[in-house]
Amino acid sequence: MKPAVEVRSISKSFLAPGKRHVFALSDVNLAIPSGKFTTLLGPSGCGKTTLLRTIAGFEMPDSGRVLIDGQDLTSAPPYERPLNTVFQHYALFPHLDVAGNIAYGLEIAKVPRHLIDQRVGQALELVRLESMAKRKVAQLSGGQQQRVALARALVMQPKVLLLDEPMAALDRQLRKQMQVELKRLQHELGIAFVCVTHDQEEALSMSDMIVVMNRGKIEQVGSPREIYDSPRTEFSARFIGETNLLRGKWIGKRDGCSLLRTERGTEILVAGARPGEHAAIASLRPEAVDMVFGSVSDGHCLLDGIVSDRTYMGNYTRVDVDLQGDRITVVLNAKASVPEVGAPVKLSYHPRDVTTVSLP
Repeated sequence: MKPAVEVRSISKSFLAPGKRHVFALSDVNLAIPSGKFTTLLGPSGCGKTTLLRTIAGFEMPDSGRVLIDGQDLTSAPPYERPLNTVFQHYALFPHLDVAGNIAYGLEIAKVPRHLIDQRVGQALELVRLESMAKRKVAQLSGGQQQRVALARALVMQPKVLLLDEPMAALDRQLRKQMQVELKRLQHELGIAFVCVTHDQEEALSMSDMIVVMNRGKIEQVGSPREIYDSPRTEFSARFIGETNLLRGKWIGKRDGCSLLRTERGTEILVAGARPGEHAAIASLRPEAVDMVFGSVSDGHCLLDGIVSDRTYMGNYTRVDVDLQGDRITVVLNAKASVPEVGAPVKLSYHPRDVTTVSLP
C-alpha cells in the first residue's frame, strides 16, 4: 500500500534577527502510512509544526518534495490538496451555529443542499453532537468546540486529516477523553491522521506510529512500544517518558551479558553482545527497577545505594537512589513501604530490561 503522505529531502529555513538563516527542517524524509494514526512528537522548536504546515501547503519548502496519495503536490496550494487541518484554536465562526460551521466548506464547494444536509448530519453523528446542531459556538464547552472543528474537517472527506496540537487548550481530564475519541474516529474512518504534539502520554496512547523530532531532524520512527522500549538515541530515551541514563564503557562480559562500567564505577549488565562498540549510554526505565528487601529473582542483578530523595505522586512514590555518584530513580506503589532519605537500599533489575544507545 502506498503511503498517504511522503516527504522527500524536505528542508525549510527562516530568516532570524540579524539576517541569520535558521533551519526548521533539515533534509527530512518520512513516509506516513495510509489508514494509521501518526504523531509528530518533539519539544517546542523541533520542527514538527513546520513539517505539518509544509504537508498542508501553508509553508513552501526551500527544497524537497511533498507527495500526497502518490501525487507530487509540493507547489499546490492548501485548497488543492486532499487533506484538511484541525487547528489548535479551532477557528470556528462565532456568527454561525454548529451545523453552519460544519457546512461551511461544503457550501463554498457548491455541493447541492440536500447532500450538504446529509453529510452534515453524518458528521454530527460521527462526533456525537446530533442534539447540538442549532447551538452557537459560544454555548459550547471546549471539548464540544473541538468536536465541531473535527466534524468541519471530516465532512469534506479528506484522504488525510492533520491535527495541530488539537488538545492543547483542554484540561487534563478532557484531554484523556478526547484521546479516546480521536482514536475511535480514526478507526471508524480508516483514513490517515497526522497529529502534532509535545505531550508524550498523548502520543503513546493514540498513535500507531510516532515520529520523534529534534532540531529540525527526525530522531526515530516506530510504534509507541518500539519508541518507549528501544530508544535509538539519547534524545529519544530522555524525551519519551522518564528513564535512568548511565554513560560508560564496555569492559567485558559476565554471565553471558555485556558489562558496562560508568565513570563513577557503577557496573550494569546488558543482555546480548556489543561487538565493535567501546562506549555507550545504558537506559533503564524506573518501572523496570525494584527495591528489594529479601531474595532476588533468578537472572536479576543487584545494585547497592542510598535513598537521596522521595516524592509522593498520588498513585505512586518516586524514589531517587544515589549509587556513589550515579543516580537511579525507582517508582514504588503508593501503598509500598518507602525507606527514609539516607537509608541504604538494594535495587534489582534484569539485564534484558536495559537498552543502550551509542554515544553521539
